[in-house]
Amino acid sequence: MYRDEDDLNKYDTDDDSWTEVLGLGRSKALKTGIFALTSDKPVYPSVFNPASTNKHFVVRLKEQQVLEGEEATDARSRIHRQLLARRQREAYRAYYSQLLKKSLENGGLKITDTWNGIVTDDWKTFQGEFKRAKGLRK
Repeated sequence: MYRDEDDLNKYDTDDDSWTEVLGLGRSKALKTGIFALTSDKPVYPSVFNPASTNKHFVVRLKEQQVLEGEEATDARSRIHRQLLARRQREAYRAYYSQLLKKSLENGGLKITDTWNGIVTDDWKTFQGEFKRAKGLRK
C-alpha cells in the first residue's frame, strides 16, 4: 500500500518494498506464498527463516476475509486511487529523468556543486521535518 513516506525514498525500478512481511522482513517467496494460502492449504510449505534474525517461523492462515458489497467497492476504489497515483508519479519521474538527462547532455542545463549542495541540504531538511510530522522520528 502506498504511504506518504514512500516519496522519501529514492525511486528505484527494482523496488521490492511490496515483499515486506510485517514483523518478519522482506521475502518475495513468502509474500506470494502468503497470498496463496487457503482454508484447504492453510500452512506455508516450509519453515521461514528471515535473513535478519536467527528465528524460525511457521506461517499459517489465521482467517480469510472476503469483502462484499459496499465495503468491497470502497476497497477497490481506494486501491484504484493508490495505483493511479503511483503510476502518475512513476510516469512523471520517468519524464523528468529523461528531460534532465537530455538537458545535461546537450548543455542546456548545468548543475553546479553549489546548487547540488543546496538541493541536497533542503531535501534532508524536508525528510527530517516530514518524519517528525508523521511521528516517525523524534
